[in-house]
Amino acid sequence: MDDNNTYQLQKKGAKFYEKNFVPSLFQKWAEISVQKLSLKESDHLLDVACGTGIVARTARDKKIENLKITGCDINPGMLEVASEIDPEINWVKGNAENLPFENDSFEKISCQFGLMFFKDPVKAIMEMNRVKRKNGKIIIAIWDKVEANEGYFDLLQLVENIGGKDLGLILRSPFNLGDKDLIDKILKLSKTPGYELETIQSFVEFPSIEHWIDCDVKASPIADKITDQQYSSLQREAKKKLYQYVDDDQKVRFNMSAHILTLK
Repeated sequence: MDDNNTYQLQKKGAKFYEKNFVPSLFQKWAEISVQKLSLKESDHLLDVACGTGIVARTARDKKIENLKITGCDINPGMLEVASEIDPEINWVKGNAENLPFENDSFEKISCQFGLMFFKDPVKAIMEMNRVKRKNGKIIIAIWDKVEANEGYFDLLQLVENIGGKDLGLILRSPFNLGDKDLIDKILKLSKTPGYELETIQSFVEFPSIEHWIDCDVKASPIADKITDQQYSSLQREAKKKLYQYVDDDQKVRFNMSAHILTLK
């Protein structure tokens, strides 16, 4: 999470996010991001928009000798939760568009599902390039378009029908950089010399429809804008209209599509 007024969480929301959203959605993608980073002995990894730290912790769990890890986020609530989980990692408050680090500081840089929330994604990529060492690597994960993520597209229709376009805009915002032409434009404006883009699918799993809706309300700014009546209606309608995503064990499972960018 980073400096965007539509997607900031206080500590209570950050705790809920870590406990519920991370294992259901973000943990699987953290494994993909860390694998793509190809971490080596004595690397220094920077995790930009680290949130509660799932990518940083996943990298730590690889037990690579002399690996140094720094997580950076603008959100104090996220960083407080991250620090409570793992105080050994270096957690730094900072803006992705003005990273508080010297030039050429990191061999590896990750940014998992944060770029779409930055006010100026071009400047953020320029900053990542600035602090990356020569021959280093940057891995950026960006959700594909919401239309390519069927579960969330269907949820979006429900949210807009019940809560209006303003609530829908919040739910849509994680997917607003999914267009490949837009990604290419941003990277060219950032003067990135070259990149690779791979579109990958991985499944999301929630314990139930109720839990899925709970996550996307309580772990997002929707929580401060939705009324109790709207929330009850959303839960009720979701059980009817999102049931195709429920398996025999009553768990919710569907594929998510994301673009993985490699910048060298």
